Amino acid sequence: MNVFDFDGTIYKGDSSIDFWVFCLKKKKSLIRFLPIQLLAFVLYKLGLVNKKQLKSYFFSFLRGLSFIDEMVGLFWDENEKKITTWYQEVKNENDCVISASPEFLLREICNRLKIKILLQRMLIKQQGD
Repeated sequence: MNVFDFDGTIYKGDSSIDFWVFCLKKKKSLIRFLPIQLLAFVLYKLGLVNKKQLKSYFFSFLRGLSFIDEMVGLFWDENEKKITTWYQEVKNENDCVISASPEFLLREICNRLKIKILLQRMLIKQQGD
């Protein structure tokens, strides 16, 4: 079994940020969530909220989407090309992907890549959280 981090390893970039930008381009009204996202980031940097709380505030924009699963599918239609070529060459049906990005976002691409094991890094206590 091979174990890989998703963002920045298998995927060129940060899938959560890319998904947010993708959604914002498709639905401009999601900009209304930016103030709470920025506030949460400042509070996180000041040590007043933890990483789990930061992610909760960041993903608050999902409340502005009616069809999240459809949007995820469209996102991966456009961004699957950001899966690294080296991973395409070495992938194995027993690979395990670990990521801090949410399951709702990664499950689709894992299915497309035939990755059966997806572990959420948020479930593992991180130092400093």
